[in-house]
Amino acid sequence: MKRRYSALVLALVLLCTGCSLDVESYLRPPQVGGQQQAVQAALETYLRDSGGDVRYTLEYPVEGDHTAAFVLCDEQGFPVTDDAVAQTAVAFYSRSTAPEEIRMNRLQRSGDEWVSVADTAGEGAAIRQVTFGDLDGDGTAEILTGWTTYNAGSYRLAIYGGDGGLIPLVCDRVYSAMYVGDMTAVGYDSLLLMTTGGNRVTASLEIWQDGTLFTLATAPMDGGIRQFGSMTLCRLAEDVHGLFVDGFKAG
Repeated sequence: MKRRYSALVLALVLLCTGCSLDVESYLRPPQVGGQQQAVQAALETYLRDSGGDVRYTLEYPVEGDHTAAFVLCDEQGFPVTDDAVAQTAVAFYSRSTAPEEIRMNRLQRSGDEWVSVADTAGEGAAIRQVTFGDLDGDGTAEILTGWTTYNAGSYRLAIYGGDGGLIPLVCDRVYSAMYVGDMTAVGYDSLLLMTTGGNRVTASLEIWQDGTLFTLATAPMDGGIRQFGSMTLCRLAEDVHGLFVDGFKAG
């Protein structure tokens, strides 16, 4: 069987030896459908108008609830389903001239068209995850992103103000897993960061206070945990929420 496959590949190579292939057409990012198609067109317009090489690659978060290159959101910046009318969007991409630099673009619906309103470089070599939450209680979503670092199992957290752009708020935290939700039963979101290092595994509850991310409390976890899985927030008692976290040990 292997010989037949090898012969077939060789025959295809020989047939194409004298052919002229349009390589550029194969380097174009895949076209998406629905509302994302209009968002992608707006991104390409931004790249064309900003000058330089307009060729680009769509980048995809590898984990979390949002693993598409385009995340459609409502007017307050919270994700919506594909069948709901989106008003804003976040896109992840890299230019062909700088493939090692992952960039974020914020787009907004203007009438029947989409336009780019902000663009910034990411904080790592690849986008690990993106999630959204109202950390300051103003009704609009902050954009929380995780970026790969040189340390295996650790990611850099970058939080952006989503109201009308991509304003960097926090870019100096390192974590292994994160959860965003109303864990303190106050009506808006807080952030739980879990970190692993050596035999030390901790969870820290972070809240937004006076314009910065403040560590409200920390708790030790099983030191044998090497990575984290699913997380489920539930009510333990009135005004008391608990987060169940799956942790995986070696072996």
